[in-house]
Amino acid sequence: MLLLPFLLIGIAANKIDANSLKQYNTSFISIALTIATFSISFSFLQYQFSPYKALLKSISKRQFLFSFLTILIALIPLVTLFIDTNIVPSVSLFVIPILAYLFILLLIISNEESNPVYLLNRTSRKRNYRFYMKHFKDEFAKYTQLQKELSFSKVDEQPVHDFGDEKFQLTHFKNDPYILVNNIIDISLKNSDLETFEKVIYKFFELLENSTSLEEYKNSDFKFRLQNHINTCFTRIAYSASSLTENKIYHNRLLDISGTYLKRQALIQEQVNPVNLEIVQALTSFATDILKTNANGSLYVTSLFRQLAQKGIYDNVDKSDSRMFDHYLSSFASLIKVIGQEAIKIKDSDFLYRCLEELGHLGCTAIKSNHYPVGIECLQSLVQLGRGARANGLKCFWRHCMLETIDHADERLWWMLSWVPHLDEKSVDQWIESFTTAYSRLHGFKKQILKEQIDNRTGFRFVETKEPYIEAFSKEHYFRNVDYSDFNETKEFKLY
Repeated sequence: MLLLPFLLIGIAANKIDANSLKQYNTSFISIALTIATFSISFSFLQYQFSPYKALLKSISKRQFLFSFLTILIALIPLVTLFIDTNIVPSVSLFVIPILAYLFILLLIISNEESNPVYLLNRTSRKRNYRFYMKHFKDEFAKYTQLQKELSFSKVDEQPVHDFGDEKFQLTHFKNDPYILVNNIIDISLKNSDLETFEKVIYKFFELLENSTSLEEYKNSDFKFRLQNHINTCFTRIAYSASSLTENKIYHNRLLDISGTYLKRQALIQEQVNPVNLEIVQALTSFATDILKTNANGSLYVTSLFRQLAQKGIYDNVDKSDSRMFDHYLSSFASLIKVIGQEAIKIKDSDFLYRCLEELGHLGCTAIKSNHYPVGIECLQSLVQLGRGARANGLKCFWRHCMLETIDHADERLWWMLSWVPHLDEKSVDQWIESFTTAYSRLHGFKKQILKEQIDNRTGFRFVETKEPYIEAFSKEHYFRNVDYSDFNETKEFKLY
């Protein structure tokens, strides 16, 4: 369509009597060669001034092709001069508009070839991506075979963490869209290019969804290796965003796009699949990294984790692997605790209070639904954060409040306990046992919880003692006591 008006100009120009223009043959030839020279020069300058020129390993084939085409067309008037001088004006009047079109076209091509979003879209095009997946599969099969040949330990003579080199292998493949994503993200952050940054984040999640929908992904034996590759890509995105800029806008855009993706996954009960859990893990590290400079961004992460866990509880997924679903769902509470522990480390009692709030509300949701894995993890996390705050001398941030941070942890335990009477008798007894352990650990002294009837409703009475609360642990011929009355003791031990 762009070529059409230039063709019409060339045709219209030939209506002029060309014989009267023979004296300008030299000029016609010079004009054609000059336009070609400037067209090619200006298009190559586009690469030179592009902030993303580091992505370009060489000049594109399209650029070379149309540059050669421009030269050949520009030489037509010169060649015509040796054939018949009388037709040089006619040929030139037709060629010069075409060269003007090529001038614009070369600028468009160079702009596209130096545009990171265009490059990424081309690399991740369906046909190219399938070719990449096939190449990935073939190369991984070769590598796996090689590692089997180079594996020297017997199965019963290696530690359980030795899962094999083939799952750890990281290889750079030509036209790898995930590595290209990382490179574009790094450059966009260094150049403060928010628009490109956003588009590439969206493209990453589009690639992720396309990968998981392919039959090759579902049925292939390299599925976990590809998952690892994808997760490594996102981990690097998060690391780059935290280390290359302190600009909250970039942090918040990454969190917003990632959070929206995870929430959409939660709509189909996929928030705890292996890839998404790795993304969640990367967001946890990201939240701890930016906590000092962007507390609101970190708070978004804790809120996101609470909502993802609550959504899983609300859905009450009825699957054959629902037990594993519930187990992984509890990891969200644990990760809120990890971010809260970072707040303790930097003495941010305000943010720690928000983490206690998140855990308290999530814990209440778990108790109401009698969801044991999440409820227990909330108890564990509240106790650990309370003990950690006390050991580090962290006071409540609010000057109108006389309570200590550990008292706020106690408050959230009470929120949860207040919902226990609404459960069946067997569940009530089970939860009371867990809450007894939680309260005793939190305060360091044995504390009993007794059921009693208050106005025909089940209530609780606390019996406090001065006896230090000590738990014993034994394994084979090893034995150890954990004395919770020692407030400097912050050893975390699994709560049941």
